[in-house]
This record gives sequence, C-alpha cells and structure tokens, in this order.
Amino acid sequence: MKSLISVFNLTHSGSKVIFENLIGELQRSEVVLLIDYTQKHKALPITKVYVVNYELSKLKWLKKHLIEQIFIPYICLVEKIQKIILFGNIPVLASKVKQVVFFHNLLYIEKYQANLSQNINKTIFRILVSLKKPYLVAQSKYVQEKLFEIFSTIHICQSKTSIEHLKQRSKSSNICSSINIIYPSYPYFYKNHAFLLENISIFEKLGINLWLTCERSDLSEHIESPYLHFTGKLDGDSLIHFYSNSQGIINTSDFESLGMYLLEAVGLNKPLISCDKAYVKSIVEDFYQFKHLNKHSLNRALAEFKNDLYSNSLILPKSSLIGSPKEIVDHILNI
Repeated sequence: MKSLISVFNLTHSGSKVIFENLIGELQRSEVVLLIDYTQKHKALPITKVYVVNYELSKLKWLKKHLIEQIFIPYICLVEKIQKIILFGNIPVLASKVKQVVFFHNLLYIEKYQANLSQNINKTIFRILVSLKKPYLVAQSKYVQEKLFEIFSTIHICQSKTSIEHLKQRSKSSNICSSINIIYPSYPYFYKNHAFLLENISIFEKLGINLWLTCERSDLSEHIESPYLHFTGKLDGDSLIHFYSNSQGIINTSDFESLGMYLLEAVGLNKPLISCDKAYVKSIVEDFYQFKHLNKHSLNRALAEFKNDLYSNSLILPKSSLIGSPKEIVDHILNI
C-alpha cells in the first residue's frame, strides 16, 4: 500500500524526534513524504519527497494548516496514494483516502485558559476529526483515554515510541562533584517554570544546580541565584551533552502527550524527579514523585534523590512504551 507521510506541520522538537527516529525504517517501505525545506537534509533516504519552500517557523498558524490541506490532496492524486499518515495532528478535509493521525498535542483536548489562536486550532482539530473519522494514534494510555472521552466512535490505538537517537550515546555516570538537574522544556505556561523559580531556595539549600533549556529572557520572572542556569535553546547533540553532565531530569508540566524527555531519562539511565500527574505514570514507572506544584513535596523528593545519589542507590525509571523503529513503522503502516 502506497502511503503519504506528512511531517510538514510539525512544530515541536519532541514530535520531530519521534519522526526522525523512524526515517531509516520508513525508507524500506513505499512512502512519499511531504516536508518543509528546513527538513530536507533529514529526509533524503525516502524515495520520493515533496518539499514546500516555506520555513514553517515563519508562517502564521492558519497558513500552516492551509498549505497542508491543499498540498496533500494534490499529492494523493498525482501519486495514487492509498493512505495518509499525518504527524501534525490535523486530518485533511478534501481527501477520501484513509487517514492515520499521530496525536501529540494535548492542548487540543485538555481544559485550560486558551488564547484565540489556540481555541481556533482546537476547534479545527475537533471538527475535522469528527468529519473525517481518521485513525488516531496516541502515544500513551493516558492520551488514548482522553481521546476516547471526546471521540467515542473513532478508532483510537496506542503506539510505542522509538528512542533511536540515543542509541550511540554513552550512559554516563550519575556521580559528580556537583549535582545538576535539567528541565529540558520550553517555558510554555503549562510547563510551570515559574513554580521552580519561586522555589529555587530548595535547590540552594540542597546544593543542587537547576538547568533550564531556555533563555532567561523567555521567562517573565527575574530571579537570580548561583544555582539557577540557562542553556538557551539546544539542538539534539547539545541536549544530549547536557544530559550526560546532569545527574537527574526534572518535570513539572501540567500535561504531556508523551514528553520525550521522560523516555530519554529511561534511555540514558537518568533519575527522573517528576510531579505525580496521571500522564507521567502512564509513560514511566519508578521515579522520584512529588505532589504537583507542592513545594514541600518537591523538597522531600529532591532530598531523597540527593541521598540516593550519594549512597549509590538511585531509583532509575523504566517504561514499556519504548519500541524499535521497525515495530512502530510496521504498526502505523498496517493500521
């Protein structure tokens, strides 16, 4: 079956990593690819590639949707496509071809205070899914159940995730002269960077350095501390370097469709210090838990982590959601 895979509307690093981990396996199948020109060098193994000559980051959100909605029906007609696989959440209206949608944006289904463009995005997603009834692929049981609450008559399945990008990386020791914890996340409102900044005194008291993968100017809070550090935005290799020099990964997000860094903690044998939200427990097990946005609980979790670090008895996370690229590609191409 000839398939069209669209990764044109990918905007988040986690979803891009998920796709890039599958490229090597996808080239063994009969697929056509739709990308924006900034992704071209990463997609060369695929037999046939359509490149949209726009840089995604410079397009308004509505144009991103319109370009995909126009180009995909055209490619389906020219290439005689039998299945569309979309990595950008939104189904295509003007196509009768079977559609499989990788869902990785919980902002479309969670209840929260949204701005105008977010509300329009959410509405477009819900309308198109209801009209086209695509196969939805969730990356965790938590997300699958959330989707079922809204789309009870649509086929929704769960897929594993590859962490192939960590395959050649050494799993460095967690023992170090200083203790470093990294939060590898852009400071969207639901990531709760403000909670960590408000409680930087906990890190100071315990002698733990907190590293944030953003610029200081990205945050509205301006807090100075010798234990607070900013890396700026990191590419894949730079992020892995910071992982290697960190003793743990922290997470305070309200919700995640997957949270690639949760699986990266597993792949790199790094302790995870995380809030106890349901989505985390559906992705990983065996981690240092604290009650969500509770500073006293955070303090206890960090203190336990520090004690275990020095006694060489760290709790290391595990996950059943990690799969091989072949296993995942076989699954999505056979839906």
